[in-house]
Order: sequence, then C-alpha cells, then structure tokens
Amino acid sequence: MKLRLLAGFCAVTGALAPVTARAQTPTFAVDRLVMAGAPGDGIAIWRPDMAAPTRVFAQLGLGFSWNPLRVANYIDNLDNVGKVKGNPLTRQIITYFDAGTEIRGCFSLHVSFPLIVNQAGNATLPSSTMASVSPASVAAGDLRIEARVLLVRSESRAFRLALSAATYVPTGSRYSYGGDNGAGASFGFAAEHDARVVAVTLDAAYRFRPTVVLNELPVSSELAYGLGVYVPLHRGTVQLGAELFGAFGVNPTKYPVYNAAPPGANPKSNVGDLDATPLEWMLNARMFFTTERRLYAGLGAGTRLTGGFAPDFRAVAVVGGSFGTSDVGGGAP
Repeated sequence: MKLRLLAGFCAVTGALAPVTARAQTPTFAVDRLVMAGAPGDGIAIWRPDMAAPTRVFAQLGLGFSWNPLRVANYIDNLDNVGKVKGNPLTRQIITYFDAGTEIRGCFSLHVSFPLIVNQAGNATLPSSTMASVSPASVAAGDLRIEARVLLVRSESRAFRLALSAATYVPTGSRYSYGGDNGAGASFGFAAEHDARVVAVTLDAAYRFRPTVVLNELPVSSELAYGLGVYVPLHRGTVQLGAELFGAFGVNPTKYPVYNAAPPGANPKSNVGDLDATPLEWMLNARMFFTTERRLYAGLGAGTRLTGGFAPDFRAVAVVGGSFGTSDVGGGAP
C-alpha cells in the first residue's frame, strides 16, 4: 500500500514539475508615449521654455492605442507564428496624470503617472522555462519624476536650450505590460528655434531601461528622440503641431532569446533590432480658452512608421491648466 501511494505521489509531482518549473515571465512598459505634460509642451515633445512667474500646473490625458505590440515584434521564427492566437496586445486605453511647477522661468519639476484602465490581447508563446503572458485588463505604469533646467535663452527668445533628467519608479505592473522590470532613468536635452510664425523643437535623451527578453524581443536601454513643428494662431490661443518621435536600442550586450530558429538560445541585443526601433508621427492641436492661457484642451492622432513595437493607430486627448501666473507665455510661440 505504501509503495502504491509513493508511486502515485511521484507520478503527480512528475507531471506537475514542467509547469511549476516555468518562471513567471516579466514584461516591459509597451506604451511609447512619454507624455510631455507642461502647458507649453506638445503631446509627445517637451519644449525648452517656461513661464517667467512661478506657477503650478496639472494635466489629464486619455490615450487609445491599437495593436501596440504585435506577433511580429516578439516572434521571428515563422514556424511559431501559427502557435499563437494573435497579437499580445490588441488595445490599450491609458490615462496620463501630470502635475508640476515652473520656477522663475528657468527650472521645472513635475511628476507623471500613466494608468492603463483597459487593455486586451492574446497569450504569448511559452518557452520551456518561461510561462506565457496574458495581459490584465487594468495595469499601473511607472511613476516618472522629471526635472528640467533652462540653460540658454537668447535675448529675443528665438533660441532656447534646456536639459532634463528623470527617474522612473517601478510602480507599474511588471507582468502585464504596464511597467519595466525595475527602476529606470533618462538624461536628455531639448533645443528650439522660434521664428514666431513657426517653432521647431528637437528632443533627445538616453534612457536606461532594465533588460527584458520576451521570446525573441530584447528590450533594454535606448536613445529616444523627437522632432516637433508648432504653428500658433489667433494670438497664440491655438497651437497646431506635427510631431515625430521614436527610439533605437543602444545596449550591445547579447542576451539569450527563446523559441528562435534554429532551436536553442541564440544571443541577441537590441542594437540594430528593428522590432526595438519604433517611430511614430502625430498631428495635434491645442486650444487655450483665455488670452492668459491658463486653461486648455488638446487632441492628437497618428500611426507608426516602422515595424518597431508601436501602435498601428494612436489617439490622445488632454485637458489642463496652470495657476499662479498672469503671463501669456509658458513655452508658446
């Protein structure tokens, strides 16, 4: 009798061993939109100017993304494409909370928190050691704390240069595409030439991201960049914008990938990986409700331009305001 019980126990534990040996698969923050957040900014591009008087500001954004992460992004082995039902993420609806202060026109500090209020997708392809991932409907993002300092502003205000530094606190859902697998940071700059009738802004930043490998997709540190063109209308109470933003991998370290062809762990880095090289465009408009420009609302929409993980379509709406200033500026042309 004892032998039968022991044999049965061994059979059950043996059957469960392959399942329990699989570790929970970490994911990464899929959303590529780093919300700029200040009243004078664009949507994806931050602009190097601030209101002269000290003021506080707040902004609420709502974004929709269609197919932000596709099968082709994480599976290169064509033999495995038919083994999954569809894209890991088919949609994301995200709220963006931003608040901060601008001090004497030369320094700003603000925090940003994205919250995925609805998302859907399909289970990823599991490996021998990693379980498949199915997205939770609601997922928190990583808290971003950012400081900006204005270095150069010409007397005519036609040219401006500012630096930024940000830390990413790992508050996000690391197993459901909400946050990265640990803390992160970014260091960058923004330069702008303002010709009054049009302003051109260039952003660039090195972003440290914890490395995560999802099957054949390594996500790690990257260089993010953006270009914005803004046209003011109606004495600056309306701002039209066109933005281009993306990133490319800069971590040369090669990490094992899974379910690749030929079979086995084939080391791979995110440098030169097209799946980790997103590029998007977005058209947007912002309207200020008063000449003092204290309250505003804006809309934006665009698509991806490359095969990197970014939405097939993105739409964003923002509302915000600032308090403690009578200035009409704050980064506007």
